[in-house]
Amino acid sequence: MRALRRLLFALICVPGLLALDGCSAPDPAREDPVLLQLERVARHLTGPRHLRASAFPALRTSDRPSELVSFLFSDIGVAEWPPADDSSEMSREQMNATNTPMFPAGGALVFEQPDPRMGRQLVLSADDRSGEIVATAYLDPGRPPVYTQRWPMPEFREPPGGR
Repeated sequence: MRALRRLLFALICVPGLLALDGCSAPDPAREDPVLLQLERVARHLTGPRHLRASAFPALRTSDRPSELVSFLFSDIGVAEWPPADDSSEMSREQMNATNTPMFPAGGALVFEQPDPRMGRQLVLSADDRSGEIVATAYLDPGRPPVYTQRWPMPEFREPPGGR
């Protein structure tokens, strides 16, 4: 009888405990609105819709994500970035009308390595081997990253350099 009670206890409790393990509270740092907005901006800048209107397709020499990320931080690439959210009401209306995310106040998009002078930041880098853009989010660059997201390099109709 004792063995039967232990078996029943195990059958009832173990699955319940395993289910609780998957129900952990969400990480509030992963839900930071500034970091999430920076990620939206980064995905927009590396997305096909933005790149169709960008100078990048005409300038690219390869299909490597590292070339796209480098372009985004070049003088031409930065000139194509959307405005900051502290801009005028007209800018905000224009961005909403075109469904373009604005840069959040209090955050920065950073090239390849965390910038120790900045607080909240999304570091954009590339993994040419996997063909992916890599976004690593930091609340504080002196601490480990909050999360990392990866997404594929967009495909282009024309071959590189094929104008």
